[in-house]
Amino acid sequence: MKKVKLIAVLILLLPLQGCDEPETIVTNIVHPDGSVTRRIEMRTSKREFDPEEYRVPVDSTWKLTYSTEVSDEGDTTRVLVAEKLFPDAESISAEYAGGIGINAASVRSAYFSKSFRWFTTSYRFTEQVRRIMPHGYPIRNFLSNEEVEFLMLPNSVATDLKEGADSTFYTALSDSVDSHVELWLVRGLVNSWSQLAGKMLKDSGADEKFVEEFYGYEEKFTAYLEPFGSDIDSVLIAILGEETVNRYGSIFSAAEDSIDKSMELFWQFCGYTVKTIMPGTLKDCNGYISASGEVAWQVRPELFFFEDYTLWAESHRENRWAWYVSGGFVLIVVAGIVLRKLRGR
Repeated sequence: MKKVKLIAVLILLLPLQGCDEPETIVTNIVHPDGSVTRRIEMRTSKREFDPEEYRVPVDSTWKLTYSTEVSDEGDTTRVLVAEKLFPDAESISAEYAGGIGINAASVRSAYFSKSFRWFTTSYRFTEQVRRIMPHGYPIRNFLSNEEVEFLMLPNSVATDLKEGADSTFYTALSDSVDSHVELWLVRGLVNSWSQLAGKMLKDSGADEKFVEEFYGYEEKFTAYLEPFGSDIDSVLIAILGEETVNRYGSIFSAAEDSIDKSMELFWQFCGYTVKTIMPGTLKDCNGYISASGEVAWQVRPELFFFEDYTLWAESHRENRWAWYVSGGFVLIVVAGIVLRKLRGR
């Protein structure tokens, strides 16, 4: 097996994950008929935009507008705004599936639904990023609700909070999030590796009693890895014994290789902000609501590594015609009652 302190390396790299440019904001303007105007704004200090660095797919079918901004300090920022009308949410999913860019390996999709309730029509728009790992733990198992909400905030909002009037509180909250994310990642990776290796052991015909015991060693694996100073070989030998490690070493290595490949998606994924403007009045969502009524989320690998990440917003619009029809019906009924009484005199 490889003499690599895998978990230690991952934790040291954790603050470095993600990309800086182009800074990307995706805005979905959802229309009542289910069509979506999608607007993508990208900003970079580089001389030109590279499609292979796009967070979301953009091609020649989009309307592209280029501009340049120069700061007071003389720094130049190039801005690319891409816009396209999608006839339905399924078309967005199809573009994700066939698109290029640095995040092309991630599985993303969009959904739209509409519900008619006579006096109101309700709308729901959802974007989902599918999980990378089949095992692991939900991040809410390790973070409080407040920490999860902070993790989901758009980067610009989180930065403003840490630099605002309550900077001490939000800086401490950010540090707490980072610490708990590290713990979540270690536990999730150990769980993923042990579940995968256990399945491989079972498929290889290993003794059933040993396989059952192996699944129960997860806590020991985690404890031996802390404080990230032991390589995987020494941990396995300490827990399972050298003879067992020699016998099943190829399986343990194969499981580690599979985890390594999944981790590549984690480190390579470049985060971006998604905003959604719903038709009618916003009713509920699981994102950050700006003063202008937009809903915003940060798309980052911590939120979809061990579980699907769903961004959703719901709104409703009053059906005024239904009120007119209902009012007219009531007037007709009342008029009928009055006429019957008059005729009965």
